[in-house]
Amino acid sequence: MTLSNLTTTQIAALPTATIASLSTTTVAALAITQVAALTKAEVAAINTTDLGVLASTQIAALTTAALLGLTSTEIGALTSTAVAGFTSVQLAALSTLAIPEFQTTEIGALTTTQLAGLSAAEVAALSTTEASALTTTQLGALTTAQVKGLTTAQVAALTSTQIGGLTSGQLAAFTAGQVAAISTADAPSLTSTQLAGLSTTGAGALTSGQVAALTSTAADSLSSAQLAALTTRGIAGLSSTEVGGLTTTQLGGFGSAQIAALNTTQLGAVTTTQLGALTTAQVKGLTTAQVAALTSTQIGGLTSGQLAAFTAAQVAAISTADAPSLTSTQLAGLTTLGAASLSTAQVMALTSTDVLALSTAQLAALTTAAVGALTTTEVNGLGTGQLVALTTAQIAAISTAAIAALSTTQVQDLTTAQIPALTTAQIFGLTTTEVGALTATQTAALTTVQLAAMTTAQIGAL
Repeated sequence: MTLSNLTTTQIAALPTATIASLSTTTVAALAITQVAALTKAEVAAINTTDLGVLASTQIAALTTAALLGLTSTEIGALTSTAVAGFTSVQLAALSTLAIPEFQTTEIGALTTTQLAGLSAAEVAALSTTEASALTTTQLGALTTAQVKGLTTAQVAALTSTQIGGLTSGQLAAFTAGQVAAISTADAPSLTSTQLAGLSTTGAGALTSGQVAALTSTAADSLSSAQLAALTTRGIAGLSSTEVGGLTTTQLGGFGSAQIAALNTTQLGAVTTTQLGALTTAQVKGLTTAQVAALTSTQIGGLTSGQLAAFTAAQVAAISTADAPSLTSTQLAGLTTLGAASLSTAQVMALTSTDVLALSTAQLAALTTAAVGALTTTEVNGLGTGQLVALTTAQIAAISTAAIAALSTTQVQDLTTAQIPALTTAQIFGLTTTEVGALTATQTAALTTVQLAAMTTAQIGAL
């Protein structure tokens, strides 16, 4: 049958049965204008064998209305040459059911202009095999609206090369679900440039496995806002090298919960500069286990303000091995609650210089056990204000050796409330010089029990 003499009107009026009976030669010979006249029903009637001979120019001539007549089977029968003829407008007109029927080679051969015609719904209709067939050029040309159309299954199916080919703008368009769908095997392909476009919502969707898979360069390129958006599980994915490579600004983005999520290995990589830049709110986020794991260098790098922010439990968690690293400048920031939480071992570990630098309020807050651990040198070095600030219970806790080492000036500094608090052992340990230095008011404050504990030599020195 020859149709070359038929007008476009006549072509459009042909019965579908006639169309179905056409030979491949006849179909291949249809003029461009005749193809453009075919109706939806006629297109649907063309058998799959005949469709296989259509040229790209003939495909391009089909109206969008006629294209809707193509069945899934007919789409699958088209040759790569024919598919190459689709315009972006035609592709946009196809149903989502038709999209998965294209061969992967045909999808991979589409130009960026053709792909631009796909709607977000059509992009979502691509099979995972078709999605993974897209070249980096094709993928990189997708609009943000199209990128948002990618399903999580499609994202998961993308290769590392494809993931590495996404633009920062496209990654910025990714939903939390899409970000989470990036496989850990592909995560290392993400570059610093791409991650710069990642939204805080996207950053918050990163899994610990994905964060762990990022290169150190990529991980350390995350902004403070992005780092602040990471979940505690995401924080766990950072390597100690990456944590140590963060700037103070980046680390400043961490919330107290994220600080608390750092494991001891990660925390061990934090430099004194980084640690010293932490806010008081962040410092309060440190767990007692983390404080105990800090090195002496790190403890020594804390500011007085940071130490002031320490809770009683955090102060108590400082290891005795690290306590000597605390300076008098740092200890000046210690609250009375903090001072009260210092253990006997910690006080013993402090240098005499540090102990003697404690304020009257801090000394008064020390436990009786801690005061009892003070050396004779430290007790002998206490000033008038420090000595008189001690409670009667603390005075009674001072070792007899330390009491015996008090200077006559210090003995005379003791208040009439502190004198009766001295134990009989402490009284017995006083030198005759110290007893002789007692003022009349102090002597009057001695109890009968204390006087009974004195030696004849001490009594004679009064």
